[in-house]
Amino acid sequence: AEGRRVFVITPADAMNRAAANALLKTLEEPAPASCLLLVSSAPHRLPATIRSRCQALTFAPVAAALATSWLGEQTGSDEVGAALALAGGAPFLAQRYLEQECLREIEALLRELLGLKNRQANPIQTAAVWAERGVQVLLDELKRVGSDLVQLSAGARSSPRLFLEPFREILLILTENIHLQGLLAFMDELYRLERQLGHNPNPQMLSERLANHWLSVTRPEKS
Repeated sequence: AEGRRVFVITPADAMNRAAANALLKTLEEPAPASCLLLVSSAPHRLPATIRSRCQALTFAPVAAALATSWLGEQTGSDEVGAALALAGGAPFLAQRYLEQECLREIEALLRELLGLKNRQANPIQTAAVWAERGVQVLLDELKRVGSDLVQLSAGARSSPRLFLEPFREILLILTENIHLQGLLAFMDELYRLERQLGHNPNPQMLSERLANHWLSVTRPEKS
């Protein structure tokens, strides 16, 4: 409506405790003609005090057939299925992935991880390449890779819900001789670092930390 102010906080679960506490008063006594939208893919991470003061609206994924048809019309790409898998079924995100050629970037990331695993790549040089991609992009890509590796390492080798289904072969190579518990710890580190993005981390240092952590949970492929 005219005159209404809308404030969007996304991702809301990235707020630290101080920010969440500061928001409570606003949620309890919002300004007239205002609407606050808290967007989160992980609402369970929000403090209970925040969730109790909000009306929850859950959005279901778009039907796969509809998303595939729409994305094909919009892009004309023959990689629609792969982009949708990478985006978790979200058509707008998949469209952005196709426009930004993220599938090529993901493939490069997998090759870099394999190079580190086989001790054929320099961790410092790899970290420098990762830092150039941007911290949030790097964390998002590694989370998708890590999620697939956890499924495959845990024995779900026929799982149809991999983010990176077109790259299943290299994913399987990456799981060889991997430490599952270490891989889970690597995933925990990704989410921990993501929650700290508001503190403006040094991209090179963060990337080096991730590269070294990856080395600690992998062993070279047997010759």
